[in-house]
Amino acid sequence: PYIKYNSRILLKDNYVYCMSGGSRLIEVMDVSDPTAPHILHSLDIEYINNAIIQDHYIFAACNGEGFKIFDIADPGSWVEVY
Repeated sequence: PYIKYNSRILLKDNYVYCMSGGSRLIEVMDVSDPTAPHILHSLDIEYINNAIIQDHYIFAACNGEGFKIFDIADPGSWVEVY
């Protein structure tokens, strides 16, 4: 159920954002209970070369799709803002 080959993992509060090196997924996992992490949201996007979290945004450099910004204020429902 989880991404097999992570190229980048970001942590904010009780959420882990896993970006795949082998597919087109970003997954956000709730890790508030580390013994039972679960996926809240998956997003299919062009391969991510790099990403950072600032406040409630993910800034991502995506191969083929350029620069993307996602509002992650609600980790279970992202909004692409750019």
